[in-house]
Amino acid sequence: MIIHRLSVSGFKMIGDSITLEFPDEGKIGLFGGNESGKSTLLESMEYALYGLRKGKSAEEASREDVITWGKESAKLKLEFTSGTERYILEREIGLRTGHRARLNQIRDGARSSSMTNLTKIGEEIDRITGMDRDSFTRLVYVRQKDLDVLRKLEKSSREQLVNKVMGMEAFDKADEALQGKLKAVREEYERIWIEFNNVRRERELYEEKQTRMIQLERETSELKGKLDLASEEIEMKKAVLWKFDWLGKIKTKEELLHEKMKLKERIDEEIDALAKSRKRLGELAHQLKEYEGIEDKLGALRKISQSFEDLENTRQDKIDLKRKILEAEKRLETQQNLLRTIEPEYIHLSEDLDSYKNLEEKLEDLSKDLESREKSQLIEMTRIGLKGYSTQNFARLQTNKSRYLVASIISLIAGLLLASSAILFIFMFLPAIACLALSSYCFARYFKMEKLSATHLTLQAGAREIVSTEERLKEVKSELNGLKNKTCFGSSQEIEKRLSVLRSKIDETTGQDSLDGLKVLCRNSEVALTELKDALDAASTRINLFQSRIDEEGKKVEIESDIGNQIKRFEDMKDAKSRLSANKKNEEDRIHDLERGQPDKRSKELLKEIIEIEAELTELLNTKPEGIENLAYVETVHDQMKMETDNASKTFNDLKNQYVSRQSTMNALGQELQHLEKSHDAYPAMAIKVEDLKLNQAVIDRTRMEISETSRKLRNKVIPYARYIINQILPTITDGRYSDLQISEDLKFQAHSTEAGGYKEQVVFSGGTQDQFLIALRLAFTASILDSRVKADYYSLLMDECISSSDEERRKGFFEVLDAMKKTFRQIFIIAHEDISEYVDHYMTLVRNEKGYSQIKSKSW
Repeated sequence: MIIHRLSVSGFKMIGDSITLEFPDEGKIGLFGGNESGKSTLLESMEYALYGLRKGKSAEEASREDVITWGKESAKLKLEFTSGTERYILEREIGLRTGHRARLNQIRDGARSSSMTNLTKIGEEIDRITGMDRDSFTRLVYVRQKDLDVLRKLEKSSREQLVNKVMGMEAFDKADEALQGKLKAVREEYERIWIEFNNVRRERELYEEKQTRMIQLERETSELKGKLDLASEEIEMKKAVLWKFDWLGKIKTKEELLHEKMKLKERIDEEIDALAKSRKRLGELAHQLKEYEGIEDKLGALRKISQSFEDLENTRQDKIDLKRKILEAEKRLETQQNLLRTIEPEYIHLSEDLDSYKNLEEKLEDLSKDLESREKSQLIEMTRIGLKGYSTQNFARLQTNKSRYLVASIISLIAGLLLASSAILFIFMFLPAIACLALSSYCFARYFKMEKLSATHLTLQAGAREIVSTEERLKEVKSELNGLKNKTCFGSSQEIEKRLSVLRSKIDETTGQDSLDGLKVLCRNSEVALTELKDALDAASTRINLFQSRIDEEGKKVEIESDIGNQIKRFEDMKDAKSRLSANKKNEEDRIHDLERGQPDKRSKELLKEIIEIEAELTELLNTKPEGIENLAYVETVHDQMKMETDNASKTFNDLKNQYVSRQSTMNALGQELQHLEKSHDAYPAMAIKVEDLKLNQAVIDRTRMEISETSRKLRNKVIPYARYIINQILPTITDGRYSDLQISEDLKFQAHSTEAGGYKEQVVFSGGTQDQFLIALRLAFTASILDSRVKADYYSLLMDECISSSDEERRKGFFEVLDAMKKTFRQIFIIAHEDISEYVDHYMTLVRNEKGYSQIKSKSW
């Protein structure tokens, strides 16, 4: 396949339309900077031939991925030749319009009928090129990252690829058809084999059950004879046992009749006892009527007695409460009089004492503060040489300084005025001199004070604070003198002494040591008095209550003068009533126990049972067995006969159950044999069918093996031819350093190193050297496959960045190898970053324009 013309627009980086007519043969170099669109140009050839990728793998592009950003569709047009036939293939991939294509064959310079079905176009391209998309990307479209792609294929995938490209797909199709047929035969064999195994098992089961049926028929016949003998034996034993049963029944009935008659005698005795208890119960009830209401009367007497006692106690409590109330009222009056006498003076003295203490504390604090400040001021004045200069002078320094300044100015003005008058009046000269001298003195004093003011500011501040403290001290002394005049007490100690006298008076009268204690005592006394009055009211209420209770209870019983003896007499009567009640309860319990046994009813029932037993005895005597007179009843012999009869019956039943079981088993076996008979008859024919299917599998397996061997032999011709080709070009591509490349079936290789004098494995070579070998191996393997292909053709070879790791010498050898491959690859596209124009027959340079699209900068054809 040779590519003649390519038109691309809206495909990935190729946003604007590009149309290229390529030379039919030779090496065509495509180079430019990164992201210039070189690889995109080769991808456009792949997409033009095979369209969008199918499937869902991560490498497969969707329409959005191949259409240039901002474009509505990608348009591809490819004109190519395969053999002697020329074709034009057009594709349009739209965001909204989807994927459309048209394939035309060129005959006599004109297009033939068009093909537009995507599936049919794909199949036709595979037929025309001899390769599907997978074969195309693995053989003639070589990317740097895919140099080792053939070796990485699984063995089966690599074999399918070789068969497909070499035109040996018939082998694969035949093998696939045989595989499908073999699968069908195996499924049929497995189905028949399962059915055959079932039939075989049922046949074996039929034979086993047939043998079992014969055995059961023999056993059933034997059981029938034993069953007849057991039946005769059991009849004999039953006849003897019936006589013993008659004798046993007669004995049992006679013994039962005797027991019933004795029981009836005891029940008749219980009936007599019941009548006597009922009579005694009536007598006790009559006696108890005499004591009716004794409990209520006794309760009323006890309540009256208790109420009398409570009434007397409460009256005595009331007398005590009245006495306590009088005492409490007298004590409260004494406390309240004392409080009214002392409280005003006490409160007034306490307030004056607080005022005295506050002023005395202030006086003491200010005196200490003044003394401390004066001492500090004296120390500072001594330090600077002003000892003897009074603090008041420092305090009045600013005032004195102002006075001296004013006096100096006035004296100066007066002296000047007098001096000017001395010109006219000579006697004015002396006053003028005196005024000027005074002005000079005042100014000197002002200057000295100014100097002190400027240099001793700390002393001035201290002096002002001392003067301020002295003034506050005078104010406190004045307030203290005023308080003395007001209270007539000279000090706080005198007030405290008077308060102590008042507290002593309170203590002597009440035992409290303060006015607050006296107040609390008064309040407590008031509360206690109120509680005593409440208690007196409560006592009066209780007295009324007890009197009402005595009156109420007196209505229930007549009260005697000696209520104690009356209560004792009533208690004795209550005890007597309790004893009568206990006797009555005992009689009632006895009557209840007797009545619970229902003696009257039981007596009647026993009489009826006795009559029935006598009738049964009469009936038994009427059915007396013959020959019973000679048979004596012995219980052990009777039990022995029962056991023997039971054993005989058990033996008979066991034999009967065995007979019935075998009959049932024989019936079930008969039905099963009838069901299994069909499988027994079908076994021979199915055995023959199984052997036929087994033979068919062997024949198909043999045929597949022959096809696989033939395909393998044809494929094996590819690797030796590839080895021959690569060993022709290896010295050239590796600059004579390696030769004699050995290739295994899985495309692993080792090369003979001239420098090392032996073979090296692939893994020991550097990355660049491995790329050289991989390029040579890829080209040689591809050439050997394509040259061996039925109806061999010339091909284009697309190589994307396959020489990036080669040095100058190896790059030169690489292009010499490409020249040597022209027999198979007449047209070779080569992408490189660097300028390779000197190594190729034709070249083209790509760049990106201001839109970011690929653009052809230059080309050599």
